[in-house]
Amino acid sequence: LSLHDALPILSPEIIRKTSDDFFKSNTKTFDVIFIDGMHQVEYVLRDFNNSVNALSVNGVIFLDDIVPINKQEQEKIPLNYYHEDAILKYNNCAWTGDVWKFLLYLISNYSKQIEIQIYKSPNYRGVAKITLLNKIIISESEVPQINKYTYDKDFVNYMKMITLSTAYTCPKMSAEAASSSAPTATLDCFGEAQNMPRGLPPGPSEGTSEGPSSMKLG
Repeated sequence: LSLHDALPILSPEIIRKTSDDFFKSNTKTFDVIFIDGMHQVEYVLRDFNNSVNALSVNGVIFLDDIVPINKQEQEKIPLNYYHEDAILKYNNCAWTGDVWKFLLYLISNYSKQIEIQIYKSPNYRGVAKITLLNKIIISESEVPQINKYTYDKDFVNYMKMITLSTAYTCPKMSAEAASSSAPTATLDCFGEAQNMPRGLPPGPSEGTSEGPSSMKLG
């Protein structure tokens, strides 16, 4: 099973607002929610809770950027950052932030209430598919505890934990595909070939009899 198989791609509708603002007025439920917003545990926790509340029965949550490949990538602030409209942005550097800490907390404290599959590839920084066996809402008071995890102390153990849950590893892209500026055969290399422009997000849409509804945060 590839990540492309697991994540339906529908015609996108792009909504330009923060995820917090979106969820304040959202009345829809979604079968699939892909979290790829601000890469800091404070925001990830809120996106997760809001996603849980907007998830349909038997829906799933995907969490992106869970496997930084070095210590610098997982710092709270990216190496080359700037602010645009008071929102943290970055360029010319890879940055997963500390998303991994949230997943470590989730696995450590709710392992009996979730099912997790991990998708890894040289072309993206890991994605977790999270299926809830029971509804989970994590208090924001837990953020200080989550922030206590450190790369030097906890990351090796975290990697061992998620390696046990790996569902699919995407093969490396060919040099030709990686360098092409034309529409590529990947959506961030989510598994199998998909003739779509690079980075095109699945957007919010109504669920229909033809397929599930999905939303991407970020």
